[in-house]
Amino acid sequence: VKDRFNAARLKLIELKNRSRIIVDMGENSPINNDLLPSMPQGNKVIIADDVQEILKLIQEHTQDSVNDRVEGPKEVPFFLYGKKENGIIFFNHIEADLEDLQGAEASFHRLADGLNKYIKKSKKDGTDIVAHGHTHPVTSMYNKSFSLGDMDAYKTLRTENEVFNSGKIGLCSCLLADGDYNFLFFDGNDYYKYNDVFVQNLESGDLSRLPSYRKKMN
Repeated sequence: VKDRFNAARLKLIELKNRSRIIVDMGENSPINNDLLPSMPQGNKVIIADDVQEILKLIQEHTQDSVNDRVEGPKEVPFFLYGKKENGIIFFNHIEADLEDLQGAEASFHRLADGLNKYIKKSKKDGTDIVAHGHTHPVTSMYNKSFSLGDMDAYKTLRTENEVFNSGKIGLCSCLLADGDYNFLFFDGNDYYKYNDVFVQNLESGDLSRLPSYRKKMN
């Protein structure tokens, strides 16, 4: 009965995702960000300034790849690592792969060892969190949207890994596209967007807002 319930629940999630598609392009179908519910007020993401500097370089690398006439545009995969408390997430570490890019699809296999090491050393008390992230090059009007495949990959990582599915370690998703820092949380039933994202100056402690979900799709 439990397996049938889970299968039915996952089917409902898939139907929700498909109802938010802007145009049907298979796994690359863009999701309308405007139709995603928002995290409750008070929930926010904070990125350390040294981590954001690397994210900016990754974003530049992604956009430069658009002009590569031989290999074409490339997505860059990355993991952010941090802590969460009272609805606030703080990311202070990043691992990214710029060496084995698979074109318009981010491959995380070279980052798997780092993720497994993080999981192994974590206290698994719910305070650690990972962001499953990748970039989108600006190649169409839908570049700031998660694709159906993006959301399925995030859902699969959460539901098929016990430490994430149980909440022992938090998991969210991040889409870095054209200056936007789009963070998404999946609670097992639906996806929620973080509207409040900041970078923190580690010397002064000051917070500066980062753009997220700026482009309206309606």
